[in-house]
Amino acid sequence: MNNTRGITLVEILVALAMGSMLMGAVYTVYVNQVKGQAVQESTLDLQQSFRAALLVMKDEIRTAGTDPTGKADAEILIAAPDEFHFTRDVVHASGKGRFDGKTSGPKEDIRYKVNTNGDLGRETCRPAANGGKTCSGLQSILNNVDILAFIYLDEYGQRLAPADLQTPAHRKRIRQIQVTIVARYGHSNWGLPAGYTDKRIYKNQFGEPLVEKPFADKNRRLKLATTIARRNP
Repeated sequence: MNNTRGITLVEILVALAMGSMLMGAVYTVYVNQVKGQAVQESTLDLQQSFRAALLVMKDEIRTAGTDPTGKADAEILIAAPDEFHFTRDVVHASGKGRFDGKTSGPKEDIRYKVNTNGDLGRETCRPAANGGKTCSGLQSILNNVDILAFIYLDEYGQRLAPADLQTPAHRKRIRQIQVTIVARYGHSNWGLPAGYTDKRIYKNQFGEPLVEKPFADKNRRLKLATTIARRNP
């Protein structure tokens, strides 16, 4: 007697349901892996962009006010909490050769500030024929910057007050510049749990909040800070 029997409709439905559940689980794992990889790539890109921008800033800010001949009148023009503008004599006006007692060469008049696009901006100026200046405008060197903060320290490592830095005499005392930058990722919600909001309190190197309250939005952010010592101030 043959006891074999065919597959029942119920068994088929159960098998299909289990297969669907398995495929759904596999798909969920795959999507999460793709999102995780995207977040890692986005993080790496932002970190690299951060480092590149800070490298440029360090290289230039450390020579702020450099005046080897004593004839260029190189100086720090603005030392504000959100802006830094300076001149320096590091190259010949032609762009070739060493300092020449002037600040008319390329990259000898530089300003850093967040521009109207919300990016970290870098502006360079050169003398114009009419006696004024020709400036590049604040060109973006790091996108999506929410905070750019400067703190200035004197020869004793003490913090200089913003009110004091309105005068050239006090700006000459600057020996170190602390820079803190907070930038957000280009895409919100990537790899973040549902309902996520950015509740972090971003602080400067003195432990002081850089904003009055958290951003409380769905953007992921990265903060980097560095201290730049002026060379031969």
